Amino acid sequence: MAVCEGCRYRLKPDLSVVCYKKEGIKHMKNRWLVLPLLITLLLCSCGQQTGAVQTVNTGVSNETDIKSEDESGVQTAFSAEAEAAGPFSEKDLVFIFKGTQYPLNSDAAPLLEAFGPDYKETKAPSCAYIGEDKVFEYDFATIYTYPLDGKDLIDEIDFFKGEYMTNRGVGLGSTLDEVKSKYGSEGFDIDGMYTFVLSGKADDLKSPKLYFELTDGTVTGISYYAASNVQ
Repeated sequence: MAVCEGCRYRLKPDLSVVCYKKEGIKHMKNRWLVLPLLITLLLCSCGQQTGAVQTVNTGVSNETDIKSEDESGVQTAFSAEAEAAGPFSEKDLVFIFKGTQYPLNSDAAPLLEAFGPDYKETKAPSCAYIGEDKVFEYDFATIYTYPLDGKDLIDEIDFFKGEYMTNRGVGLGSTLDEVKSKYGSEGFDIDGMYTFVLSGKADDLKSPKLYFELTDGTVTGISYYAASNVQ
């Protein structure tokens, strides 16, 4: 992982690099890009920035969604509404795991406890906040966090293995047509991902997003992104 002025580079599970720039480079992801196994920590002079105090919530119970686990501990499909009504909204950005909601920008500790201790942790000084940005890599998902008020808050949850499904019933293996039938056709094709932006503007880097990574028209990854690191 590297950190530099104006950018934040994060190591993805496939070792590809993601770059965020203040002036507006899109959120870029490519799980299948093959790069050498190399992690370099670079320190630079970045202005530490403090922002408005954020209200964060820990996971709250959602008893209407009953989920089960396979032997690997990965969430399997759950019985929920096949198609949620209404346009894309904040409720679509809440990650649900085993009947509990984990909102973006909330404390990552409850989600890490739910996922279990079998993860690889990578961290580096944050250019946007005081403290360390962290990456928690599981074999089925990756959690990205940023530091605030002594906690590691959820910036992104990237799910890429298992039978996890969103609250509208889209999961790994769903087709692009199924995504559109559940969420509508207001998404944007951004770097090979069908992307829903909370603000409704494709070029709004500061708006939270829900990404559906596609391979040959099939969903191979789902990512909930808070955009908290874009200043």
